[in-house]
Amino acid sequence: MLVSSVLLTLALTQTAAPLQLAVVRLEPVNVSEALASALEETVGLRLAEGGLAKVTTRNDVIAMLGLERQRQLLGCSEGSNCTAELAGALGAEGIVRGEVAKLGDVYQLNVKVLSSSGAPLYSTLRRVGSEEALLREVDGVAREALASLRFKLRGIAPPEPVGPWVLVGVGGAVLVGGVIAEVLAVLDYTSLQSATEPNQLRRLRDEGKIKQTLGLSLMGVGAATLAAGLVWRLLGVERGPVTAWVQPGAAGVVWAGAWP
Repeated sequence: MLVSSVLLTLALTQTAAPLQLAVVRLEPVNVSEALASALEETVGLRLAEGGLAKVTTRNDVIAMLGLERQRQLLGCSEGSNCTAELAGALGAEGIVRGEVAKLGDVYQLNVKVLSSSGAPLYSTLRRVGSEEALLREVDGVAREALASLRFKLRGIAPPEPVGPWVLVGVGGAVLVGGVIAEVLAVLDYTSLQSATEPNQLRRLRDEGKIKQTLGLSLMGVGAATLAAGLVWRLLGVERGPVTAWVQPGAAGVVWAGAWP
């Protein structure tokens, strides 16, 4: 597991020039300017985490270009030549912009990343029910956008998700353990046929029942876990971390935990 984690880290941080990105504006609609500005800065910070991207925020733009010039550039439409001018002035490969809106009780986050020519590189639309949830969505959007941009601009594919293979490995190991327990139960049954001592008969009978119950339980849990891992991998579903364990129960062992 440690080796896999190291390999994944190396794959994610393989040598390549950092992305050059500029977060220029999240337009507020029925929300405060302070909230939109805070989300802009959060997007920039999240994109820059790990050193995979060099990010210029709107505050940086103001300092570099001057307030009036920045207003002129940011007021341009997405497909116009001034987007390319802004990207050129900042040395940016991607211009991050979008909108934060409140529609009734729902917050909507729309984020786009455009190339220096105005071509779309990434876009997403998220709806949540609170400002706290909106902040969490910003973190997820930044991670997703960074992975997408690294692939489109650097040809670096995101690492293979290990969650499904963890389930497959655990399920396979538990399944094998169940088969071994069943084999031992069969051997006890075979020995029971030739046993003559009462104490030996009771011992073999009791041990055989325990091993049989344990084996069937482990085989069921292992098969279910193995199948879950394979389905997850085939569907390509991205999920949170798996928290699961096998623990003794009244009828043998059970699989407990959560697969978010």
